[in-house]
Amino acid sequence: MNAISHALKESSRFEMNIYRGVSEHVDIKILKDTILKNNVDILMLRIPAENIAEQDKLDRLGFDYLCADTLVYYSSQLQQTETVNLRNADIQFYVTTQGDIERLNAMVLQIFSNYTNHYNSNPYINKKHITEGYQEWVRDFISKETNGSCISWIIKRGKELVGFATCSHDEKEKNCEGILYGVMPGQDGKGIYTDLIRYTMNYFKTRGYETMKVSTQIQNVAVQKVWGREGFFLSKSYNTFHINSLLGYSLRGKTEMDFTISESDVQKVAETTGDFNPIHFDDSFAIENKLDRKIAHGIIPNSMLTKFYGMEYPGNGTLFLKYKYLFLRPLYLNEAYKLTIGFPVINSESGIYKSVATIRDRDNNVCLIGYSDMKKRIAVSAV
Repeated sequence: MNAISHALKESSRFEMNIYRGVSEHVDIKILKDTILKNNVDILMLRIPAENIAEQDKLDRLGFDYLCADTLVYYSSQLQQTETVNLRNADIQFYVTTQGDIERLNAMVLQIFSNYTNHYNSNPYINKKHITEGYQEWVRDFISKETNGSCISWIIKRGKELVGFATCSHDEKEKNCEGILYGVMPGQDGKGIYTDLIRYTMNYFKTRGYETMKVSTQIQNVAVQKVWGREGFFLSKSYNTFHINSLLGYSLRGKTEMDFTISESDVQKVAETTGDFNPIHFDDSFAIENKLDRKIAHGIIPNSMLTKFYGMEYPGNGTLFLKYKYLFLRPLYLNEAYKLTIGFPVINSESGIYKSVATIRDRDNNVCLIGYSDMKKRIAVSAV
């Protein structure tokens, strides 16, 4: 499995702890260790579409996940394609400089404000920051003479801005990629996008580059039709999965509690539930079952959370809609543990709350993660 890394810019933009990776196969141990060790909120993982069976492995993680989009790559062998003139002979391409940042930001805002990608699919991501990502992306590809790895253009017809194009390239490997192309509103149907493709293809072809690739979300059919006409062929596709572990993200300050589980706690639960399983009472039996010693009932942390949600926050009137617990390590009697409770979703108008609770041992190992969906009934006073 390829390396998974911290997505620093996305984490800053969305105010969440986000990690990203691309891999041919899914390694559950690596994914789980990365999520737990780094307190990950969302792990964005791309898997080749032809390896769709790998998706089933994600179920074994236990965290909620969604397929956020399908990304398709098209490639062209530049030296084998015919050089074609632009359709619009009256447009000009200007290599961007740092002085173009403000107009590029404005162009991106107009062009991509309603464009959908994998960020739009995730209900936990703040949608108002998505377009900022495109602005940041374009700024990063402003032509840099220092490293020569990227170049971008602003396209004008006279004094009118009609579009922009950004590309990355590797002089040594002789390959390049069209990163982001944009056509201004009102310029649709005039062949501007086709000319962006033709110009960048011709630019790199005359410089001896051999392969060019471009990518988009599968639903963006219009640009794929252009690519097909201009000599690109579908070469690769990836499914993008968002694993929503949400271990650090909360819309309110987190609540922390230190606790231990006593012999008396276990006895009371057994008497209430009728669960006298010797794994909770007999050290020898527990050791035979590959535990260090007897363990607490799983319902004990559940009862702690029930009390908190019903009596403290969201408070009286709160009902469980659903919950899921991931037991990662056993809870032993008379050990020190820390319970942390956060809320990634708070909607006081609808009364819907989503909570994530974690229990860690004295060595900071995650023992339990609890996901709870709740609804707080809104009391209506009698008239």
